[in-house]
Amino acid sequence: MKYKVFFDSNQIYNENGPLDQPFNMAIPDLDKLLKKHKKRDEVSICVSDIVVRERVQGKLVKVEENVEAANKVIGSLNEFGYGLEKIKPLSLKEHQEILDKNAATFLSDYNVEQISCGNLDINNLIDRAITKLKPFGEKGAGFKDTLIFLSMIQDALTTAEEATFVFCTKDRHFNQDVIEEFQKVTGKILLIVSTPEEVKEKLDELLPLGLHLESRNEEIKEFILKKTGTLIKKINSPTFIQQRRGPETSVGWGGALSASDFSNNYNAYSYRGFPSYKEGNIAGYVYEDIDFINFKDLGDSNIKVEVRLNTSVVYKEDQDSNDEDDSAGLTLIKNPWVVSSNASGRLNSWPRSGGGGGFGRYFRGFKTETFNITIICNPDTGQFRVDSVF
Repeated sequence: MKYKVFFDSNQIYNENGPLDQPFNMAIPDLDKLLKKHKKRDEVSICVSDIVVRERVQGKLVKVEENVEAANKVIGSLNEFGYGLEKIKPLSLKEHQEILDKNAATFLSDYNVEQISCGNLDINNLIDRAITKLKPFGEKGAGFKDTLIFLSMIQDALTTAEEATFVFCTKDRHFNQDVIEEFQKVTGKILLIVSTPEEVKEKLDELLPLGLHLESRNEEIKEFILKKTGTLIKKINSPTFIQQRRGPETSVGWGGALSASDFSNNYNAYSYRGFPSYKEGNIAGYVYEDIDFINFKDLGDSNIKVEVRLNTSVVYKEDQDSNDEDDSAGLTLIKNPWVVSSNASGRLNSWPRSGGGGGFGRYFRGFKTETFNITIICNPDTGQFRVDSVF
């Protein structure tokens, strides 16, 4: 039996890493796990070529944004007489050549199959769009997702041996209809999972690896969910919020940016760019939900866990409003509750943002913000330490 694992672009996006690297560590982590257990020959790691192109394009945009932000900082520093030369950007073509080369090196280093979308039937694609056949959505969105799906079908039809396909995506349009169509057309099984960690859990079950990752990860999730209040308190600490806002003399608020401001608050500027007035008036963050991205065994039952903490943002001016729900929202910032173990990462006590009444109505239309948090924990000993927050 052969297993072929495909990744959607939203699962391998290098959000916080080096600008010249289009991909995150999801594929290297999987490659390392399979090699450790001598199962790499049984599993092919694959990406459709449109995924590669999308990730390169995403990094091109980020490079341009960072060059622009850096030149703004240099301009502000030059107001103090530093005489720094602004960055002269490379051409778009030069940037793309670097990213294309790095993407190709990455795929080669980890033996990733790049599956072409080039021979797809354009008439079939048009028909699917008109009839809104999944993964096309009701409003016609889903062109890229459909290309990925059709490339997987094409690959399955040319795979002579018995094979099971695993697709890692958070896109809700990859539903049971897609799974059934895949099996009907190709005669092969398609499994949908939503995170790279679930890929490992599924392969642990199928190969098998004998690691019992699913039960282990469920125990860790429950342990961390009980610590959600600790995470919310950390990101609502005055020091953290000030760092997130950036210096109050920043050019984002019309003032000058000093050298010490830039040095002491580099993280606030380097990736995110200059804070807007709104970002400079953040009062705090309220829990929305949490996504578990990756689990890494550090030995001695210590686990490094990467999570995305999704929050709603409350601004200073909202503290002064007379909305009847104000007290509820601000109380949650100061005294966040601990999420119950049966919440599965979602708050059942309050409606989500944009929901009906109560808490959801209070935060309807508010900005949401996601924090990428690394946690070191050990459910056996009770150890829980926040290692980093981005």
